[in-house]
Formats: sequence, structure tokens, C-alpha cells
Amino acid sequence: MVGNSYGGALSLYLSILLLENEPGRLRSLILIDAGAYKEYIPGYVKLIGVPVIGSAAIYLTPARFMARSILKLAYYDDKRISKTQIDGYAAPIASPGGKHALLETGKQIIPPNIDELVAKYKDINVPTLIIWGRQDKIIDPIVGNLLDQAIPNSTLRWIEQCGHVPQEEKPEETVPLVLDFLAS
Repeated sequence: MVGNSYGGALSLYLSILLLENEPGRLRSLILIDAGAYKEYIPGYVKLIGVPVIGSAAIYLTPARFMARSILKLAYYDDKRISKTQIDGYAAPIASPGGKHALLETGKQIIPPNIDELVAKYKDINVPTLIIWGRQDKIIDPIVGNLLDQAIPNSTLRWIEQCGHVPQEEKPEETVPLVLDFLAS
């Protein structure tokens, strides 16, 4: 299983469920700048859950502006951001129901049992590769260290001069790490 950011948080959650309910089904895990600890959830994501403020921010902000702003925050080198990427990120937000889905996701981003889930990270016993952009401004790189300490069979790899989405910003470094891990 592979996940980046919120997808990484979901991968952690699903890994715990699989290991508890279907042992043997999950063979390995790759976490890329994953959401993992409530203390390190980005402030703008927490604002989404604030009544009225979150709704206003989501519904009044144009999708392209939102996408461009998030990508600039996500990238270490924003010159690598293309118009195609901005359009790709903006499309689901601008689609019918897109802003509503974003708002509802933001409201539920921290599960009520987050402390219980975090306590189970130590039970993830499959080989786990953790990849982190050293200059991530969305989720503090300390989270990579915390996950590496919590997950017994993990390996942490840093991508220098890289932000929150190494697979997009530095695929030439990220993809070989993934392929080497899967081959081993």
C-alpha cells in the first residue's frame, strides 16, 4: 500500500485494520510525507473544520487559486509547478460537489480515535518505507522521524530540496527508492 499526505494517513489507518483483521494480506507499506499525528495537521486544514470560517474559505475561493496556493506551499521549487498540474488539482475542486466534498473531508480529517490509532503504529510489522521531502512546509519533517521511530520495520529516506509531494517534484529520486524497496 502506498499513500502520500492524507492518502498516507489513510494508508496508516488501513494498514492497522488489515493487520488486525486480515493478517498476511498487507505485505509492505510506503508512506510519503504522510499525515500521522494531530499535532502536525496543517493550520489551514484545521480551519476548514471551523464553522462558517471553513465554509466561507472553501466556497468563496476560486478553485484555480486554491490549487495554485496549495501547490506553491507543497513544492520546494515552485518553478516546477505547471499549468497542467494547477488545472489537474483545480478540476475536482471545481466539479459539482467538489467544494462540498473538500469541506466535509476537512471536517473529518482527525478521527475521534486518533490517539488509539497512533498507539497502534508500533503494531505495523510489515516492511515500511517512509519517504519525506526535507523542506516539507505542509507536514513538518519531524513526523517522518516520529513514524520511523514508531514503526518497527521502517526505513526513512529523505529527499533534499523537496517539499510535500516528492513523487511529483522529484520523481527521478522518489521512483528509484520505491522500486528498490519493492524489489527487496
